[in-house]
Amino acid sequence: EKLLGYAQLTVVNASPQPAGEIPLLLYRLLRVTSLADAAGQPLSYEQRVVQFEDWPQMQANFVLAPLSQPLPPGDTTIVDIRWEGQLLGYQETGMRYVQDRIDPDFTIIRPDARAYPEVGYPSLAMLRAAGLAEFTYNASITVPESHTVASVGRLVDRRVSDGLATFVYASQQPSQRMDFAIARYDVLEDGANRVFFFPRDAAGARRVLGAVEDSRRLYTEWFGPLQDSTGFTVIEIPDGWGSQKDVTGIIQTAAAFRDPARAREVYHEVAHFWAPSVIDQPSPRWDEGLASFLEYRVGDHLLREEAGPVTDRRGPASAGSVAARVAALLQWIRENFEQHPERQEIALSEYGEHRITDLSYSVGMLLFAVLDELVGEEQFNRIMGEYHQRFAATGATTDEFVVLARSLSNLELGPFFHDWMYTTQWYHYVRDGATREDLVAVYRPPEQDQ
Repeated sequence: EKLLGYAQLTVVNASPQPAGEIPLLLYRLLRVTSLADAAGQPLSYEQRVVQFEDWPQMQANFVLAPLSQPLPPGDTTIVDIRWEGQLLGYQETGMRYVQDRIDPDFTIIRPDARAYPEVGYPSLAMLRAAGLAEFTYNASITVPESHTVASVGRLVDRRVSDGLATFVYASQQPSQRMDFAIARYDVLEDGANRVFFFPRDAAGARRVLGAVEDSRRLYTEWFGPLQDSTGFTVIEIPDGWGSQKDVTGIIQTAAAFRDPARAREVYHEVAHFWAPSVIDQPSPRWDEGLASFLEYRVGDHLLREEAGPVTDRRGPASAGSVAARVAALLQWIRENFEQHPERQEIALSEYGEHRITDLSYSVGMLLFAVLDELVGEEQFNRIMGEYHQRFAATGATTDEFVVLARSLSNLELGPFFHDWMYTTQWYHYVRDGATREDLVAVYRPPEQDQ
């Protein structure tokens, strides 16, 4: 149940001032055992477990290494670091999905638990202000020969010796994270796509692989081809551990493998490849609302039978169509905002500042469901396709998206985005019992209703 790690980090000073120290964060039970420069000369360092100054439930091992010479702005330095210890998760922080631990049944090494060093200070505000840097990697992971290491990276090599297997992965594209899931996996491949799955879920793996390809085909038809596509990798993980998307793959919880009605969860994660990240700091994450809308829109096209009610990870349980989901969300929001009246005054664009981005899935989905009906499918696809083509590589701010959408629409969308993105005027209509059709009518010119 122990993790032993070694890394060589290339660290850049991205600030406008010289940097006199290298700050690193690790999981609270991981301890640095050595720190050295590129020449192998030991660096002095201090480490201690601290609370985040603005998130007291979050503890981390804070490592601070003074530099003998300040690092000028834009310059880089190389650090060799060794660490070891245990992972026991971060569920007490509110991140219930971070159950990460070293376990023969299932292990995952990812940044959510800080299983490897991250440059930064123990401050959520400072980490958000700095943003997530993209990096490339080469990684070797040694595990028992009976196990497989799954990654969305490119498998370079697998070596076996003395009952141990070492998997070597390289990044396919620059990314903000690297994830390695370890279990007794089987692998299913079809062209450039592959699925790592638990043996009991072989039938589900074929279904997931089909859902990836079917949704990819639809998104391509609607929004145009992906930029820099290298195929998709899907990695099955246990339920409750949190589905996530990286630049070339998806970490997908087991429910989507075991329940055909949960295929929409695959559609959601694939949608993120066409939905650029919202780079406002802190991000309101309304791109999750876009992906939530698209997963149901794809479901309307692909699912042959109406899926029964399922418990969604955000908002209420509902049936599988866009119409049914929107109706359920409208009722849920009326009840939820009545119970939490402070939410009636917080605009969607401000959800990151108020740390209520869970609502971005539901309120964001309503925004895009209304927008789609308002401008029509053809124009909606044009807006989202251009949005992907322009901002896939860089991400976009809320204002950049709004300006683009307004420029491509035949309707004047200023009042719509004022109400839905920048204020809570939309809620007053919802509170008073508005349906999706009622909400569309608010912003549709009178001549279009004739």
